[in-house]
Amino acid sequence: FFFSRWFCHSLVIGRPTNRCLHQEKHGFGNLYANAAGFLDTSMVRQQQPQRLRQQQQQQHTTSCPPLQPHQEAVAFLVHPRSPVSNLLVDHPTGSGKTREMIRVLDNYFYDLRPKVPIFPKDAVCRNFYTELLRWPSRYRSYFACERPEDAALASGVPDWRQRREDMWELGNLRTKEIRRLCLSIREVLEMKGMAYMGAMRRSFRILFRKRHPGEPMPLAPLRAISYASAGGAFSSISVANQLPASSLMKIGYEKGCNNVYTNKVVLLDEAHNLCRTQTRFAQQLQRLRGLLIGAKQHVLVAFTGTPILSHACEGRQLLDIVKGGAASKVDDGFLSSFTSRPKALFPVTLPAGVPDALLTKPLLQQLVKQVELRGESLKVYDAKRQLGVESHRLRTYCNMSCYYASFHDGKSGTKARIMANVLDLCPKLHAIAEDVATCNEKTVVMIGRPGGYAVLLEVLRQLAAGAQPPFAVATMEELSEFNHAANLRGEQYR
Repeated sequence: FFFSRWFCHSLVIGRPTNRCLHQEKHGFGNLYANAAGFLDTSMVRQQQPQRLRQQQQQQHTTSCPPLQPHQEAVAFLVHPRSPVSNLLVDHPTGSGKTREMIRVLDNYFYDLRPKVPIFPKDAVCRNFYTELLRWPSRYRSYFACERPEDAALASGVPDWRQRREDMWELGNLRTKEIRRLCLSIREVLEMKGMAYMGAMRRSFRILFRKRHPGEPMPLAPLRAISYASAGGAFSSISVANQLPASSLMKIGYEKGCNNVYTNKVVLLDEAHNLCRTQTRFAQQLQRLRGLLIGAKQHVLVAFTGTPILSHACEGRQLLDIVKGGAASKVDDGFLSSFTSRPKALFPVTLPAGVPDALLTKPLLQQLVKQVELRGESLKVYDAKRQLGVESHRLRTYCNMSCYYASFHDGKSGTKARIMANVLDLCPKLHAIAEDVATCNEKTVVMIGRPGGYAVLLEVLRQLAAGAQPPFAVATMEELSEFNHAANLRGEQYR
């Protein structure tokens, strides 16, 4: 790392150098690839054996695994001492992007700008706070100082400082306890009441240092929000005083700029959501796109595993949003891509080739199980198709023969009729439930509410009660119990 340390040092003291390139300049990506030593996937492959040996040695001294090479690359690039302020991180699903986000936030711990990580939904925001409790960072240490009882519960020891640098295993905690801890750390990191008229009060910092000498305290609050809130309530400007309505966005706001994301550190999870147009939050997303493009003096890091959803132009659109409105046509320095899946980092997937290989006919035959529509479900599907129902709505009638919201016991409800004849009215959901019930391994079923989530849940619970031995069905409400050590092989929740 000799070159990388020298390079960062030269940025701090302003040492003149002929090779001190910036984003938007040709050659920036190659220079930083050499400095970081991780961005080239071939280098990652060469470092795997040595890195695995280092991990095995470190496991004897700490229970927190070190960052992987692609994670260290992002932590190196997005840093207050780095010229990189806008970056699109294209790393595959399961590569640990949430931990990358935590590391980037920790890099800007003493930055005066508020930290705004943005997630698809509130449930994902709650998962972020769970990961923030799990992995070591200065934000977690600050929370532990303010709420030592909660920190003792999360760390599993009376004095959390004994495990300051360790990964806190939350698998032994129940869902209600984890939710309460997530709410607790969110309240602490919001730093409510510590700012006045957009500026942090110094008195709170002095008081904290007296109570906790030598412990870290952030210079600005951190709050995780959803995309809908980021382009909605959190982006609004008060007509009365021309200031943001959100107390978080008031900090660092330049009056008159009409952009709440100026002077902010913004991290986007599942950033491809920015390019979505067919959604009920299309207006909020459009507003958020405009604000991020026009923001100044900010840090913007977008994390995604699928930069292209349906059309090739979406990748270009996402990169342009990250670069901002004043960016040039040169893309050097704005993209960190990790497309390989080393066996040391990723589990084996079956059928072989999924998800990166081309979906050929033989592969589809292994991957997809065909279910034939019959009886009432086939009649309803044909009737809807003849009426010209759009394809994305027509697909839901492959799962169930009625509108998903009608599945209830009330007036005009269809629950009793469906449960009496699931095979005829919901053949595909019936096939899924049968496969889960006959398999002794833990199973994860991903289905949306319009696709029949409530029906499948009820059918699974009915089959589970009659199975030998019986088992329970977990939802997101029982996620901790599903991942608990007592359910390692599906002993309770399958």
